[in-house]
Amino acid sequence: MYENRKFLLLKGYSIIELVVVLVIMAILFTVGFGNYRSYQKRQYLEGAVRQVKSDLRLAQEYALSGRKPPEPAGNVCTTNALVGYVFRMESASTYSIYVRCATTDLIIKGPETLPPGVVVNPFPLVGGNDILFQILGKGVNNSFTLNLSWPSGGVTNRPVYVTRGGEIK
Repeated sequence: MYENRKFLLLKGYSIIELVVVLVIMAILFTVGFGNYRSYQKRQYLEGAVRQVKSDLRLAQEYALSGRKPPEPAGNVCTTNALVGYVFRMESASTYSIYVRCATTDLIIKGPETLPPGVVVNPFPLVGGNDILFQILGKGVNNSFTLNLSWPSGGVTNRPVYVTRGGEIK
């Protein structure tokens, strides 16, 4: 009988051991979850940066090729010289891409909206809201910095640079 009691007392984990394991798991979960949320917020803003860079490169590519858009007959581009392609900030969270022929702009993409909560600061942009990619590699009309921010996200701003030569970084 004494041997049966000893066997019952030695079997399983003590309550202290279980509590220690649960506390360690809670600490690891808290640290991991906090890091994951921070990563998720950074990726949300990074997605907006990739979207803007992609559309800037689209305008740049159109300008480098010197192609006029295949729009309906009778538009201003069929009879006038192509000046370039314009990336225009319409508001702090929307933008469009235009083709500029002579002095007239025709929209070819947009308005595109940034993800909810993401804005460009400052708006209006310093140097104007139009980034003109001139045809055949002549660069842009001015250098620009678009600072994308997510005020409610608590993430640092991400700048997008467009240099005078047309480089997008």
